[in-house]
Amino acid sequence: MIAVTAIDNQTYYLNGGYTEGYEGEYNFGNTKGIYTKPGKDMDELNIKGPLTEPLVLYVCLFADTNPGVHYSYAMPSDTPTYTPKYRWDFVEWGPCSAQCGGGTQVMLGICMEEKNGKVKPSLCEGIPKKEPRARTCNDKTL
Repeated sequence: MIAVTAIDNQTYYLNGGYTEGYEGEYNFGNTKGIYTKPGKDMDELNIKGPLTEPLVLYVCLFADTNPGVHYSYAMPSDTPTYTPKYRWDFVEWGPCSAQCGGGTQVMLGICMEEKNGKVKPSLCEGIPKKEPRARTCNDKTL
């Protein structure tokens, strides 16, 4: 489980007090981020800065094995010229196909630019697109 606090280690922005929050959009100071759970025992956090304050990231393990942590970040460039970097990325789940009794949600890759976020798909032309992700939703019956 991922948890995020302000630099004071007391202001929790995500998953405070060993309580796991729901998937969705969260505020990290004055910056928004998307928290998803792409698979069993997997958390993913995308914050498309810039950050306006330092953050502390915690990875809480509830098993004896460490499944690994992958992260990336970008820093402002000192050079006056900037070459945009495009990639396909997952950002949010689509609507559920059923209101109850079990449905499916799909997350499609969208074209993202490293500093500017979502951009038109044609800018990612020639970059291998990620396969869509799917999960069950609304699996409870009334």
